[in-house]
Amino acid sequence: MKVAFYKGTMPAWRGWISRLVRFVDRGPYSHCEVVFSDGLCASASWLDGGVRFKKINFKPGHWDFVDISAEAAEEAQVRKWFTGHTGCRYDLPGSLGVVFRVFPQSADRYFCSEAAAAALGLPEAWRIGPNLLAAFLKNAQGKEKIVYLVSMPLVYSFSNNQAMPCFCGAFFCLSLLIYVVNS
Repeated sequence: MKVAFYKGTMPAWRGWISRLVRFVDRGPYSHCEVVFSDGLCASASWLDGGVRFKKINFKPGHWDFVDISAEAAEEAQVRKWFTGHTGCRYDLPGSLGVVFRVFPQSADRYFCSEAAAAALGLPEAWRIGPNLLAAFLKNAQGKEKIVYLVSMPLVYSFSNNQAMPCFCGAFFCLSLLIYVVNS
C-alpha cells in the first residue's frame, strides 16, 4: 500500500485549486490518495464530491509516492474505513480549517488528507493537511513503532524539515505533536 501525493497543477480553472492548497498548506502537495496493492485508490475529492474509490492513471512527474509497509490485515482495515465512509461529502470548510481555525470541522465530511490520515489510524486527522501527512509518512518509513502524542501547538517548517513549538498562536499552528520512535 502507498500514499500518492499530487504535486502537479490541474489544467484550466482547476489549476487555482492546486496552487491555493499548496500555498495555504505551505508545501509542494495539493492532494493525496491511498493506493491499495491492487491499484485501486481511495480519498476524498472536491471534484468527485467526497469520499470515494477510483482507478487513477498517475501521470509521471505529477505525483510522489510514499510506500507504507502494511500487512494484508492492515490494508484491509484501511479499505474498510474507506468503504464505510464512501459517499461522505467533501469538507471544504474543514480543509480550510487546517490553516484558518475559524472554519469549523465536520464530523461526517472529509478532505483528502483527513480521510487518508483517519483511515491510517492517525489521531485528530482533521488537523492534518497533505504536506504534513507527507512529511510524517516519509519520516516514518522504516520505523517500527509510531507514537502519537497530542500536545502543544506546532508550526511545521519546510525550510529545515522540523516541527517547532509555537507559543504565539501563529497562523499556521497545529496542536498535534507527532514523535516517530524506533523500537
